[in-house]
Amino acid sequence: MIAHNSMVHIAHWRLIVVMVMSLVVCTCSGCGWTRRHAGPAQMRPAAGQATSAYADDIHRIRAILRRSLGREPTGDEIHSTLAEDLLARGDSRGYFSEMLKATQLAPDNYVYRFSLAQTYRKLGRNQEALRNATTAARLAEHSTMKGWAPDFNQFAATVLQDMGRYSEAERIYEKALAQLSAYAPDIAYVLRRAPATTDAKRQEMKSRLGLIRGFLARQRPTQAWISKNVPAIRPLLSPNKRAVEAARAGVRRWESGVRSGSILGPDPHTLLGLDYLTLGQVDDATSEFLAAIELGQKTEMTWMTWNGLGWAYLRRGRLDEAAGGFTKACALGDQGSCSLAQDAANLIRRFRLSKQKQPAPP
Repeated sequence: MIAHNSMVHIAHWRLIVVMVMSLVVCTCSGCGWTRRHAGPAQMRPAAGQATSAYADDIHRIRAILRRSLGREPTGDEIHSTLAEDLLARGDSRGYFSEMLKATQLAPDNYVYRFSLAQTYRKLGRNQEALRNATTAARLAEHSTMKGWAPDFNQFAATVLQDMGRYSEAERIYEKALAQLSAYAPDIAYVLRRAPATTDAKRQEMKSRLGLIRGFLARQRPTQAWISKNVPAIRPLLSPNKRAVEAARAGVRRWESGVRSGSILGPDPHTLLGLDYLTLGQVDDATSEFLAAIELGQKTEMTWMTWNGLGWAYLRRGRLDEAAGGFTKACALGDQGSCSLAQDAANLIRRFRLSKQKQPAPP
């Protein structure tokens, strides 16, 4: 089921299920799966450790895989299975060493990459953890199992949060949330993940994202400043009763189908995003606009996706990103967005100037 160069054996499948499902209860201080490892000092491979240290194990693993697969196993399959076996026996150092060998033999295997990402984070080697997590996400996004990508991106965002890189963490959390919506069919019908599990993951991501946004909001213009300097946004902040009722009807029409994966294509995500935006659910709107973009399909509504994303970012005081959204919509032929892109650029200059004029703290 997992996409590799060859079919993955049953033991390897169990490994990825344990790893990824544990992210549902993962916290910023560590994940349940990684806590199964020994402490950092025990996990560092000994200098010059050779495969021959596990020669007998390798022969045993090869024989088991040969019988289960009905063919000669590849080198990466042998080392990854041995890594799992060593982990079960409490040999974390051996596990790390064998998983590194498996990854070197199959660098495009996102299962191995994610395993290394979790291990590196446990060691406090966040740069390597981030590199392997983002690589795992990118590989999954372009595979037949893209439903794993939100998990991998969530982990990458958590590592960025650990590193204090909050703006980047915000964007990757948003990407992960968008993928939960965009890849809903894959998550529901390929991974066969229960809707309740996906909903719990969505709420967990939104909770962490809320903490980051609360911190970043101190560096961004307030809603009052935006309203004062962008008169065109005021109707969006106080929509009339008819618009609200229409938006609520739209949410009832699209939300369930989009979340369950029974409604396909980018346009339903855009329509749901516009309805969320009207109702003031700006963060949900952002997720749906990004989900439409994530699907990578250009339609007659694509300009509306980028325009809506621009407004959502503007509502949150994210001026640079708002300008980017309006610019994309402008490039797709919407003249109103061209004016909004210029307005956003002027706002950026005005806000920076206002920050410069603020008196220095005593």
